[in-house]
Amino acid sequence: MIRVFSGDGGGVFGTVPAYQLKDYDVYKEFDVLGGCSISSALVAGYAIGMNTVEMYNAMIEGLPEIFSRPWYRRFSPFGSKWPNAELKKWCKNNFDVKIGDIDKPIFIVAMDFSHRRPKVFSNMDERDLDVPLYEAVLASVSAPTYFPPMGVYVDGGLFANNPSVVTCAGACHALGIGMDDIDLFSIGTGRFHKKPIDMKYSKGWSLLSWGKTIIPVMLEGGNEIGMSYITQQLPLNKYVRSNLVDLEEDWEMDDASLIPDLISKAEDEQAEFTTTMDNFLSKSND
Repeated sequence: MIRVFSGDGGGVFGTVPAYQLKDYDVYKEFDVLGGCSISSALVAGYAIGMNTVEMYNAMIEGLPEIFSRPWYRRFSPFGSKWPNAELKKWCKNNFDVKIGDIDKPIFIVAMDFSHRRPKVFSNMDERDLDVPLYEAVLASVSAPTYFPPMGVYVDGGLFANNPSVVTCAGACHALGIGMDDIDLFSIGTGRFHKKPIDMKYSKGWSLLSWGKTIIPVMLEGGNEIGMSYITQQLPLNKYVRSNLVDLEEDWEMDDASLIPDLISKAEDEQAEFTTTMDNFLSKSND
């Protein structure tokens, strides 16, 4: 059996899986790694030899710098919400190798916005071997309206914020295996319980009104639910989904001040997460 790890997107909420995984050796325990948006950074770090504690520390130290901006940018209605200079620097400092240098199958989900189609960066694709890993991660995390695009690429959350299906399909194609040869562990970045969007006056919404609504809906879990449902239908040998932390209704995925609260919530659920992961790993060895 092949063990596949898949991690969701979620901005600063990626602190949750980073914390939950810090006592595990993801590189050693899994054969294939896949990630979208913030989890593309997680799997990139694991794939090049960063241990889970190092990756956790890099995230909690880097995210407050990434989600910051000069005071004068706060009043500008133009451009993306956040500059990406710190994001670029963080990605390059941590993932400055070529994708082809990675010796374990990896799949990083982005979106080629120019051509209106998904883009999966992988060391299983000859076209990507010379692509710097940090550029693939930067593409995957460049959420529209939050950050400028990385060339033609934007956040893979527009396509598959939960990249389980993409990662399993890629593993099957690259390794010549069937879905029933896969044990999949999929990890989320937290569950929202937001109130329904008031659609009473939606008939009169402008393009701007729709645009302000659609992007958060997609990135905050709109397609995560759909992708989770599709994953459940795959004929996998084993499928475990862990998404334990409940996020507060008013929390935003680009608010780095939430990191202490996210860690606290992850701590509260750590015993259950450990049981879930240990059971997955032990039964995969049977």
